[in-house]
Amino acid sequence: MAVKVTPSMAKNQMARAIYAIAVPPPAKDAVEAIWKHFKSRCAYCDKRLTRNSRKAHLDHLVSISEGGNNDRHNLVLSCSICNGDEKLDRPWREFLEEKTENLSTELRTSRFGRIQEWANQAADTANQRERVSQFQELVTQAHSSFDQIVQRARALSL
Repeated sequence: MAVKVTPSMAKNQMARAIYAIAVPPPAKDAVEAIWKHFKSRCAYCDKRLTRNSRKAHLDHLVSISEGGNNDRHNLVLSCSICNGDEKLDRPWREFLEEKTENLSTELRTSRFGRIQEWANQAADTANQRERVSQFQELVTQAHSSFDQIVQRARALSL
């Protein structure tokens, strides 16, 4: 049975494709810096991670859908459980608060501090917000054009 692709799904795929073309993944030196800063450990649960393992992820502190980017300082090292199964699209502070609620104040402070120290090195956020806004406007224009093209294609009744 063929998978039905809805216009909404196609728009989402289109936005992701535009983003992937316009914003490349982090460079090798950026990934190396992330691994070094987080000492090969999950930023959230402190689990030791192995490079090139499917269990080691780079997680966006501010998700792409919320205006985040692939800047090295918006990415943290995360295990697959924290990133893939637990955090999902929640803000990192909210997730870490829940994740560390049963830990000592010292451990909680250490994890929050390590992430915040890393995130504080990010590029100019006002400039970044403006660029994200402009990018989102481009995606909105692409969606609008897509809707018009879908209407014209449906009218052809192929």
